[in-house]
Amino acid sequence: MGAGIPQPDTTLNVRAIQPDESDLIHSYYTANRGDLLPKLQELQIILNYFMAEEPKL
Repeated sequence: MGAGIPQPDTTLNVRAIQPDESDLIHSYYTANRGDLLPKLQELQIILNYFMAEEPKL
């Protein structure tokens, strides 16, 4: 993994296929944060909604 780039703890076992991909992904995110962040926040809202509704099913 890229040096200094934090990796979240997850049960999904998500890993970059190539070690240098973490740096590439981080650079892409940093360069496009303004476009990506609102979309990620909207996705978080949708996922939170479904998590709240799931027990009602």
